[in-house]
This record gives sequence, structure tokens and C-alpha cells, in this order.
Amino acid sequence: MAPKSYSLVTLWFVVAGTIVLWDSTYALMRPRSLAGGDLRWMWKFYDIYEKIDKVYDPALFSAGDGFLPSIAVLNITEVLLSFLYIYGVYVASWDVAPLIGFTSATITLSKTALYCLQEYFCGLCTVGHNDSNDIFTYWLGPNILWAGACFLITLKLGSDIASSLKKTKGKTE
Repeated sequence: MAPKSYSLVTLWFVVAGTIVLWDSTYALMRPRSLAGGDLRWMWKFYDIYEKIDKVYDPALFSAGDGFLPSIAVLNITEVLLSFLYIYGVYVASWDVAPLIGFTSATITLSKTALYCLQEYFCGLCTVGHNDSNDIFTYWLGPNILWAGACFLITLKLGSDIASSLKKTKGKTE
């Protein structure tokens, strides 16, 4: 049986995946993606982000901090799973596609929770220097959107997985 397709899940995975790949390449291409680097033109928007969120601050890169590139590697894994889900649903009709999408959304949700918990436990050490409008616009708002979308995806795909397991259980009894 072909897995159910959800256009909003697919749209989210395509749009979010594109943004996340762009962000990951920024982290992994440093110092070339930093101000003064030959590839900076692709990440000009990061002039703002480097000031808002110190995780992106070039000083942390210079100090050898590995958090952002570590997250970038997880980001690439997440995006590959998202695109594999889309392929599995629309091209290959894989029964396992909902599990792949669920896993991708769970990784995203976990990473977003990690970012937020890090900020909570360090006393807003990377974004606390901003005014409340900037924190909401550039940090909290996007994190709420990311976590909310992924939470809803895990609910929808998790429901499909549970339903499939119930059907399989009934066939084996």
C-alpha cells in the first residue's frame, strides 16, 4: 500500500530543507562564508544573524567552537531524510516513508529544543544582548515556527505509523 501524501508536509520539507541547507553550508564553509570571505555574497543576510545570535558570531569560529558545525552536520542528515521521505512518498511508494519523514521531523524538533534549552540554561548567553523585538523576530519566532511545524508533522506521520502497525498486528494474529 502506498504511503499517504501530505502536500503541507512536503511543502515544509522542501522550503525548510532549502533554508537549512543554506544555513548548514554557511557553517561548514567558514571562514569563506564570513565577512571578508570570497563566498560571503551568498550569506549576506548573516550580517544580521551574526549580531543577533552569538552562535553565528565569527569570534566563536575563531575560538574553535564546534557547536555550529556539529549542528550543520545534523542539519544535512535531517534534510537528506526529508528529501528521502518525499522520494519515498511520491516516486518509490515506500511503506517506510512515513518513518523516514517522522525521523527527520524528530531530528529538527530535537535540535530546536537543544537550541532553546541551551539558551535557557546559559541565561540567554548567545541572544540575551538583544532587545525583545529582535529576540522574537530573529530567534524565538523562527524557533517557534520550526518546532511547531515539526511537532505537527510528527503527530501526523506518527499517527500514520501507528495506524499501519495496528493493521499489521491484525493481519498477524
